[in-house]
Amino acid sequence: MKIVPIALCLIALSVPAKSKAQDTELPADVTDLIIRRTSCDDWTARGRDDPTLARDLADVLAAQRCNEVPQIEAALRERHEGNSVVLSALDAKWTKVVRRLPVQIEQR
Repeated sequence: MKIVPIALCLIALSVPAKSKAQDTELPADVTDLIIRRTSCDDWTARGRDDPTLARDLADVLAAQRCNEVPQIEAALRERHEGNSVVLSALDAKWTKVVRRLPVQIEQR
């Protein structure tokens, strides 16, 4: 028997469900911003927890252009002002969960 760690990675979106909201695809610029914002938030949190990473955090955030996120989000909110699905996605809290679990693999 062998115990193997497995990483589970989930990205969850908490957007209030409306009639056809689940069938609607987000525009690429909105999806790009959400991914970038989530990545910036993740790196910022990692930098707080890891002193080694904290030294390089400014470079990482600059490479991802995290300082541009608020301006881009404001522009997207203005561009998609009447689109409740897009606005809900921009308002949503995105969560990245990574947990390693021991798993037993049985031989047959």
